[in-house]
Amino acid sequence: MNAKTILIYADNIKSGGGRVLLEAVLNELRGQQLTLFLHSDTKIWHDEKWTILYVKPKFYHRLVCNIKASRLTNERSLFFGNVPPLIKKPKSALFIQNNLLFDWRRNHKFFSGFKKFKFLSDCFILFAFRHNVDRVYVQNQDAMLGACNWFAKSKLKQLPFMPTVNQCNQTAKQFDYIFVGGFEKHKNLRNVLRAWSLCKSLGLNGLLALTITVDEFQKNCPNDLQNFSDIVFLGHLPHAVLLSEMAKAKCLIFASSVESLALPLLEASSLGVKIIASDRGFVFEVCKPNETFREDDPKSIARKIFQISGQNKHKKLDLKTPSDFVKSVFDV
Repeated sequence: MNAKTILIYADNIKSGGGRVLLEAVLNELRGQQLTLFLHSDTKIWHDEKWTILYVKPKFYHRLVCNIKASRLTNERSLFFGNVPPLIKKPKSALFIQNNLLFDWRRNHKFFSGFKKFKFLSDCFILFAFRHNVDRVYVQNQDAMLGACNWFAKSKLKQLPFMPTVNQCNQTAKQFDYIFVGGFEKHKNLRNVLRAWSLCKSLGLNGLLALTITVDEFQKNCPNDLQNFSDIVFLGHLPHAVLLSEMAKAKCLIFASSVESLALPLLEASSLGVKIIASDRGFVFEVCKPNETFREDDPKSIARKIFQISGQNKHKKLDLKTPSDFVKSVFDV
């Protein structure tokens, strides 16, 4: 690359898989002249050649910063995280990390309050200003199918990527299961907890690790599910620590109904951790799960937890004759 400044606009990226991917991109740009717009809560390491401007999570401030970024003269620009420039910008690319935007009529139900407003405003900005970029990058086939309704096919490219996961050889297993994510509706953690409650009531032995805090659990979990044990609360972890904890689990439970890339599936596969996951197309695009379930059905999830645990000893059905049934019912 030449000495001209590269622009990366990432005001939408704060945590989760988006931040992991953003940091991987920035790591590849060490030493480059870079102007970077970041969410005000996203504090990361930075190169001395970088100019960083922080964007407050306010609608007006985001609009002002986006226009400012759109007017900057750069050799290359990447709008990372779903929102295109509000002014047409030559040699610019858009990386769409949130597949939910393409089917907003159905997916807005996953949000409420301010989060719903933000989601719908991002949908509007993406659709209204989609012609302001030259190239659009998405990560999986579901996103490609959705994006084809919004963008010219000549602009679109499927380009999934992830940082390298270091193998953790012979890591001692401390958890039977791990769930990565929070109480966002599309993650279906509540259904996983209902399934876990069913499993424990039927005598399952095991330990479940969650990447949430105790306070989040008590605030969001239904009262009837808060009295069972065998749960470890890992809290919010730096990515490297999360991978270390994932390697300590025997099995990843992944119950999302929609995802952009599903990084936990790729990471669990790289670490040799077993996977039980929702029966969705994007799952099979990135891994071969050991078992699948219906993410909206706690009983389906519970069956697969039992099945992969090895504790589910199926007894052959003791099938009787009609004569046996009549004798039992009528005592004749």
